[in-house]
Amino acid sequence: MNDTDTTSKTTTPMEIDTEDQQIACENRLNEHLQKMKRQIEYYEKELDEKQSIFIRFTSTIQETIEVHVQTYGIKPLEMKRDLKLALVNYDYDSEMLQREYFQEQPNNYQIEVAKCLSTAKVEVEKSKRTLLELKYRVFYSKPPDSFDSSGALMPTLNHDDQRLFDKHEKAIQRRKLD
Repeated sequence: MNDTDTTSKTTTPMEIDTEDQQIACENRLNEHLQKMKRQIEYYEKELDEKQSIFIRFTSTIQETIEVHVQTYGIKPLEMKRDLKLALVNYDYDSEMLQREYFQEQPNNYQIEVAKCLSTAKVEVEKSKRTLLELKYRVFYSKPPDSFDSSGALMPTLNHDDQRLFDKHEKAIQRRKLD
């Protein structure tokens, strides 16, 4: 790219609209990275100070602390980071698809159909998530709260009905475990 070409818009939707926007994004990213580096340095310094206070601080204690931090401290943060990263990637992909779609210059009918399809896709994804959650609840024998209140609404059963009910409930429990 020439020096004179710095303000021209790109033609592909996969690139950022202007070089100024790209520079602004890079600067923001660098600021965030510098902030994180300063935080890491601060925490490392604080850790060194805490370690120097303890008289009997050994390498086994150090290893135990590191294992504990890896197990209980970093995993939740990694999961949050992965979620945020997935959301950013999803938003980016969605934006790129939308830009590609509008470059094709669709008419109003096509735009309405695309909106309907998008809404339907969101509903399908929500349904899949709900189904998966219900499957986990069944597997771990934890029904949704709406099922808990239904026990109070059931009429009292006589002895034979109660035995039949218990028999079927045991069969259901065995099926859950299979």
